[in-house]
Amino acid sequence: MHNLVKTIFGSTILIYCVAAHATSFTNKDAIHEVKSYGFYCSAAHNKSDCDVAQKLLIKEYQNAYAGDYLAQRNVAYILWDYQRWDNASMLTEACAWQTIVMQTQSKYKRSTDGAYQQFICTSPFDDYFQSPSISVSKPSVNKRVAEIKNIIKVHSVSPIDIDEINFNVKRDHDQAHAGLGWNGGK
Repeated sequence: MHNLVKTIFGSTILIYCVAAHATSFTNKDAIHEVKSYGFYCSAAHNKSDCDVAQKLLIKEYQNAYAGDYLAQRNVAYILWDYQRWDNASMLTEACAWQTIVMQTQSKYKRSTDGAYQQFICTSPFDDYFQSPSISVSKPSVNKRVAEIKNIIKVHSVSPIDIDEINFNVKRDHDQAHAGLGWNGGK
């Protein structure tokens, strides 16, 4: 009986410590995180496209953490496209999100996702951009993938409507049905 009480007490303490240590990652945290990466508008982008992409990224980032496959795919590409080529952390983040896309079991997965993995996680155009080669660290990407997966698994970030792509959470359920509704517009 004494061992049972000790086991129950120990389990209760362990659960309490884990719960106290684990803080919820919220939409507000997602917004803060994505803004910290330093969105960059190069001369290759016009100002209005940059403004739209930056606003869209903030919304897509939240939906990516909510588990939406297309949002995750869009986040990877936007982070890659609007990065400073000397910003290894943003490149790592883009690669981590694309890795999440590759590992998803989504029925909306595309045959081009593998090509995007190669495209985003390496710098094949270093000569074109005339920038120093920045390679992503595989351990850094894997660590970030694990962090992202843990946040997604907890379901603490809620999906949000994105007017720019006609996505309504209640009507569409996921971004694959944006503007159509969950029943596909039928």
